[in-house]
Amino acid sequence: MLRIAIVEDEPVYAEALEQGLRRYSDARGEKVSLSLFPNGTAFLAGPRAEYDAVFMDIAMPGIDGMETARRFRERDAEAPLVFVTGMGQYAIRGYEVGAMAFVEKPFPYSELALTMDRVLRVCRNRPSETVTLRSKDLIRVVEVRRITYVEVYNHDLVYHTEDEALEVRGNLSSVEEDPRFRNFIKVSSSHLVNGYYVTEIGQETVTAGGVKLPLSRRRRKECMTRMAEIAGEGTM
Repeated sequence: MLRIAIVEDEPVYAEALEQGLRRYSDARGEKVSLSLFPNGTAFLAGPRAEYDAVFMDIAMPGIDGMETARRFRERDAEAPLVFVTGMGQYAIRGYEVGAMAFVEKPFPYSELALTMDRVLRVCRNRPSETVTLRSKDLIRVVEVRRITYVEVYNHDLVYHTEDEALEVRGNLSSVEEDPRFRNFIKVSSSHLVNGYYVTEIGQETVTAGGVKLPLSRRRRKECMTRMAEIAGEGTM
């Protein structure tokens, strides 16, 4: 799943960009999680969620896109940064902050799709945090971001990804304390879910990676708070 931030102050363009990215997602079969921010101030003030890519307007009131990008680069020097602008004369300045590409408003889909192809290539070649899982029969190195949830089963742990389940020895508390799992949320005494895969929080269940899991009543408020932090108070 690609985690993408959209920083755009004009709702009509934010919506157009969102629709274009979801169209690309459907066409390529590449899942995306989109977080929308109305300006650079909101983007920088939000919790430091990790993004695979950022689409950012240049001309925004308050902190403009260039300054927002400079501050963003202080905490993430590598995430693909795409400037969206209706003013071509500003495009060359984007290279000062390592912009990968520029898409001119109103975002022709063909241009957006080519840009996303480049974003995908970069993201797939970026190093990712991994965890080594050892069972009786195998040793597997798995990207943490591919894990949808971890559950306790018969006193062991099962790590679930979108396409497999790996059972290993261990305890949930050690996973909770592992900084690589900082974006996971404890929703019950037996489950940790990856916040980026959560699509629904009900009264007694939470849906992650298309699977409904039990949600402890006393953990629901904490779960909602953590989800807001992880999503940067954008939309998932």
